[in-house]
Amino acid sequence: MRELDVRYQALLQDMEGLRGQLEGELDSISLKRIMVQIQDKLISTQEIGDDKLQIVQHILDIIENRQRQLELDSKNLDFGQEPEKQEASKETQPERASKRARRTRNENAANHNENSNDAPVTPHVEKVSTSKSSAQKKATKKKKRKAKVEREREDSPTEIPIDPDEPTYCLCEQVSYGEMIGCDNDLCPIEWFHFSCVGLTNKPKGKWFCPKCRGDKPTVMKPRAQFLKELEKYNKEKEEKS
Repeated sequence: MRELDVRYQALLQDMEGLRGQLEGELDSISLKRIMVQIQDKLISTQEIGDDKLQIVQHILDIIENRQRQLELDSKNLDFGQEPEKQEASKETQPERASKRARRTRNENAANHNENSNDAPVTPHVEKVSTSKSSAQKKATKKKKRKAKVEREREDSPTEIPIDPDEPTYCLCEQVSYGEMIGCDNDLCPIEWFHFSCVGLTNKPKGKWFCPKCRGDKPTVMKPRAQFLKELEKYNKEKEEKS
């Protein structure tokens, strides 16, 4: 815009100079030449005016676009703030509700305390009954233990009169008494064993081998070569003792 103003002022000065020349005496050719120059200057000034109008229109268009953009931005801001306001109102409502609930709980607790103070105290009967049942269980356990000890005493060989000529069996080298089990190895040097000595309570199903004859399991016999070596060693030790 400043450049256009400078050009416009220069054209006005030129036109003033040409107008001064017209005041003097001129021939027809000079007059015609000056008039053409003035006409060109006027056309130039008109073009400068048109350029200024275009610049002003462009500025107005930019302002309108900016104004529309600002309106859209303001609408978007308002649209984004409405859900936030709703969420804030929702958050405040539960807080108020929770405060009310706390007040009601406090009131209920106060009412409960008042009722508990007014109500008579009754003795607790369930604990007594449970203590009686536990005492009965302990008594039955003691009775079972006594009966078991008595059975073991009855089965023990100490109460049986031992004949010195009676053969002995088992790992304990005692006479036959109570329930006994035989080893399924025909070459077993001991043959018969007391249930209590080999950790049995009932007779097992299938084959059963004693601790001296068994392998990895009570139902599996150890390798024959290993058994024969151990049998030879056992017989030698027995002969030395006798």
